[in-house]
Order: sequence, then C-alpha cells, then structure tokens
Amino acid sequence: MGRLYPAPVPVPIQELSSSVGPGNLVCSMNQKIDVIVKAFGGLRAHIDQFPLRVELPAGARLADLLSRLAEEQPALYSELRDGLARGYVNILIDGRNARFLAGLDTELKDGASVAFIPPVGGG
Repeated sequence: MGRLYPAPVPVPIQELSSSVGPGNLVCSMNQKIDVIVKAFGGLRAHIDQFPLRVELPAGARLADLLSRLAEEQPALYSELRDGLARGYVNILIDGRNARFLAGLDTELKDGASVAFIPPVGGG
C-alpha cells in the first residue's frame, strides 16, 4: 500500500537553531494575537495545560511560537526540538501541515490552532 503523505522531512538543526531562540519575536505596532497550542501523544505530558494559549505579537511566525515555548514550556520545547530535528513531529496549523505552508516562516493568525503530533505506532 502506498504512502498517503510524503515522508517526513527533518528540519536541519542549524535552521532550527538560527530561527528559534530568545529575542527572535517579530513585533508589529504592539498588536497581539492569541494562538492555541495542542500537543498530542507523549508530548502532552510536557504541557502545563491543554490546550495552551500563547500570546504573541501580530505578525509572529511559527519560529516565534517555538521561541516562546522554549522560554515558557522548556520540557515541551526540548521534546519538540528533538522530534523536529529528526522529522518525527508533524505541526498542523489550523489543520494544515506546516511543511506544506512556509515551514518555520509560516505567519500565525489570531486564534490559530497549532497542533504538535508525534508519530503513533500500533499493530
């Protein structure tokens, strides 16, 4: 049986580390957006509340959200960083895979839902 989706593409560590980190938030005239963060599978154990609401500056990108999670949810970010580097974690923004959008440069809108989904196996 063929694949329904393309194989995961790992995010190069250097790309992730250059785009994500404290101080990389984009600011647009002090306007704010609220983003809803959901983590599934084993990632859910590393999130303080479900769903998590994160306030970001207007114009924030997915990389900015990851930067904020690095500061506010370090255990979750640690798991995400490892999973993204290996191509194991899928990120859905409003139900669409970030790989098919602009990746870490995908701009987030007010009320956006960002879901982090690790691989799930079964028999």
